Amino acid sequence: MQRIQDDEMVFAQPPKCKGCIWGGWTGTRQFCSKQLCVKTGD
Repeated sequence: MQRIQDDEMVFAQPPKCKGCIWGGWTGTRQFCSKQLCVKTGD
């Protein structure tokens, strides 16, 4: 398995999570306190 270089990775908040009050974007990963997405039901 080959490791991905940091400069190849793009850290971006998932589009479905933008503007949601239940989670938080730390700059490198999305955290959500809900198991099912409140906005999309996923």
